[in-house]
Amino acid sequence: MITDEWRRWQQGGCLEYALALISLSPGLRFGSLTDSDGAVVHHFAYDDDYAYDSAGRHVHPYRGVDGTLTPLLADFPSDYDEPDPDLIPDAVAHIIRHGILA
Repeated sequence: MITDEWRRWQQGGCLEYALALISLSPGLRFGSLTDSDGAVVHHFAYDDDYAYDSAGRHVHPYRGVDGTLTPLLADFPSDYDEPDPDLIPDAVAHIIRHGILA
């Protein structure tokens, strides 16, 4: 599990990180994780076999690094906050630096 910049990408910035993953690999789809109350708590990108976020590549279906969340697999919902485009280049750099998509 990759912990570099954990707080930045796992506790904020995960929306931009997921979008950066998709920009590098357009075949990926957008997903979210919800807690037991149904609140969205994390975003990731995924394909048929794996989910990807700043912690690395995970067997899909992904339930978060602690395995307790529920996947919500849908297109990017219009009611989410707008992504911060200034974070995308840093997310791309992190993805490449750690070989997230390799």
